[in-house]
Amino acid sequence: MYSGYQRYLFLRNLNKRFPNTIIADDIIIHNPELVKIGTDVIISPGCYLNCGYLPHLGNISIGNGSIVGYNACLYAGGGKITIENNVDLGINCVVSTQSRSLLQDPVQHRKNFEHTFGEILIGEGTLVGSNVNILEGTVLGKYCNVISGAVVQGVYPDRTTLVGNPSRPLPRTNFN
Repeated sequence: MYSGYQRYLFLRNLNKRFPNTIIADDIIIHNPELVKIGTDVIISPGCYLNCGYLPHLGNISIGNGSIVGYNACLYAGGGKITIENNVDLGINCVVSTQSRSLLQDPVQHRKNFEHTFGEILIGEGTLVGSNVNILEGTVLGKYCNVISGAVVQGVYPDRTTLVGNPSRPLPRTNFN
């Protein structure tokens, strides 16, 4: 995307816009003006933040104290990704507000696929394991746990533990 001095200026501008935030040198941000990052956020190396391309622009908002793990991909083309405060996204997570409809005829599918867009909300204090895919239309309540490898789509209440592909909530256990 940038090389040499241009990359230096880009990163210096990011550090001015988002003080008290640790942003790795090798991340890629498309449309950085549509990204909002809170304070005390850590964005690890290899991350990819994309707010889409015209005519499908979205935005990404990352709350205070959140951590975005190595090689995570946040794609908000045509939608909105909201990550609230103190969220931990694991390594290789994919958060995408876009999907494509499947048509019966594969030849027609390559020519005439349709995009669908949705919003994603990840609630405060949520822990997301590595290699998790969070798809459009997902709302995770506060303090949820998403186990590694899950594929998440849907609305889940506070303090839910999700596991599997497709994800399903684990029953709550009372340890009292």
